[in-house]
Amino acid sequence: MNKLFIFFMVAILATLITSCGTIEKAYEKQNFETITNDTGELTLWNGGKVMAYFSKIKVTYSASDSDAMYFKDVPGYRILLRDSGGATFTHIGNGDSWYTSPGVLIKLKDN
Repeated sequence: MNKLFIFFMVAILATLITSCGTIEKAYEKQNFETITNDTGELTLWNGGKVMAYFSKIKVTYSASDSDAMYFKDVPGYRILLRDSGGATFTHIGNGDSWYTSPGVLIKLKDN
């Protein structure tokens, strides 16, 4: 009886430890920081309107506490930018570096 009780306690403890790891892994998939080094499409919104659209980017750094992100556009893919007057401009990416945080989009100069 004592060995059976110890077996069940070890099984419960192993299940709890495994569950915590699974829950943390699921949370990390939703965390903003985990998108560093990912590639994909990016749409930036400001005040309910699209501020910019990048058909393909590669994230170089992202921070969950400030929602800030550094990324590079992928050469040959479309970029749509909207100015404060609402006019849109489209051009093709050529590997430029960008910075964004809520309501801000800055093209960085590479040294």
